[in-house]
Parts: sequence; C-alpha cells; structure tokens
Amino acid sequence: MARLWALPGALKGPAMGGKRPLKGGLPRLFADCRSVPARACRRHYDGLRQRYELTDRVTLDFAAGVASAYGSWRAVTAQLTATERLRVTGKGRRPSAQAVERLRRRQGLEWSKYESALRPLEELASASRKAPTNARELLEQRTAETRT
Repeated sequence: MARLWALPGALKGPAMGGKRPLKGGLPRLFADCRSVPARACRRHYDGLRQRYELTDRVTLDFAAGVASAYGSWRAVTAQLTATERLRVTGKGRRPSAQAVERLRRRQGLEWSKYESALRPLEELASASRKAPTNARELLEQRTAETRT
C-alpha cells in the first residue's frame, strides 16, 4: 500500500507563504508580488482603500482590478521610457521608431483602461457609503457636507 503523503502532488503540511491571502483583501493577481507591476498595484490598491470606503467584497475586487490596470500602465510607461532612452543614446542595434510608437499607443490604451475601470469603482464606493447609525455620526456628516 502506497503512502498518501509520498505521492506526487499530495498536500504536505500548512500552505506556504505564497498561498496565504494578502493583507487588506487584495487577491493574488501576480505570480511574483515583488515584480514592478505587482508593487505598483499594491501601492495603488492601498491608496484606493484610503480614498474610498471599500467595505464589501465586490468593491474590494473592483479596486484590485483598477490597481492591476494601474500597475500595467506603470510597467508599459517604464518600458516606453527605457525604449526611448535606448533609441536616443544606445549603441549598436536600437529600437525602431515604429517600436516606440507602438509602445506609446499601448501606453494610451492602458491609461484608458485604467480610467474606464476607475469610474465604476467611484460609483460603487459612493453607493456603498455607510448611512449614519447614531445622531453624532449624522451631525458629523451634515457639518462635513456644509463645509464643502
């Protein structure tokens, strides 16, 4: 009789560090959370959580998608900057003008994808704002509205 724990693919012990959920409710979107787009995504996700009241799972997942789009835009922007620098100052074989223009278009597409994802998140976050539960919260909300 074969031992179950000796079989390939069998579960052994607790899940590894890469399998645990990330802090703040961010789902695992990247294989390596240390990559440049993953770090930008994390920073932007934290900023979105501070700016909007992200309370339910749907808005948290939507914020993760928006942050992922932002991370993609940052990665394309870095690639475009490096390509332009290599075209101007590089030696030997350099990227063509067509390659630079292709990256510029891609950067614009990534930015429009980010903006189009951000608008529904703002609507979701404003719709999910908590109603005041006591008189003090109601008074604070009203004074904040009159100041603006």
